[in-house]
Amino acid sequence: MIPFLEVRLHHFEPGTDAAAIRKRLEGQRGAWIAQAGSSLPFAAVLREWPSFMVRQARSERETLSGARTECIAVRPSALHPDKGALVGALTELRILEIHGEQSSQAAQVLAAVDFGHLAERGAKVQAVHDVLIGCRTPAMMLLVSWPNPYVAARAWTSLEARADRRELVEKLSDTLHRPLFESYRHWFMTPIGGVP
Repeated sequence: MIPFLEVRLHHFEPGTDAAAIRKRLEGQRGAWIAQAGSSLPFAAVLREWPSFMVRQARSERETLSGARTECIAVRPSALHPDKGALVGALTELRILEIHGEQSSQAAQVLAAVDFGHLAERGAKVQAVHDVLIGCRTPAMMLLVSWPNPYVAARAWTSLEARADRRELVEKLSDTLHRPLFESYRHWFMTPIGGVP
């Protein structure tokens, strides 16, 4: 059987106490709680299932009341080898939504500019996954370890300002001159249970 990778994004009601979220997810391997990001309060759980059929049979029993849960199926991208266990106390989950059918062009930009730029500024790209189902596709999911959120903010801002990246994006964009990356969502998270 082929393993099935899933990321569950739990969007809790505003005002939900972080301690209560931690208690509900305590002991789950691969559980993370957001400290900052696109929507709060928020938690994520990274799961590997033996197959899609097993996931379908068991997933209904694993929903969280009081949370809107978004389930995203992913597979490791050929673009970046999986680095194994996540390191660092602060991990960023970033979902990049790609405009149109431009996945290969987006991958070229990430490989040619983005990953090196982030590494030079103290980041460690832990995993890159192609999103198969669960949010607007095509999309990619990155897991990046950072020393702190301030370093991350400066790194992403300076990346957007790079002239060589803008030129490459313009060169690779489709003939309608639509942007490669349509939008993104991100969260800075710390582990709740065991690190996956």
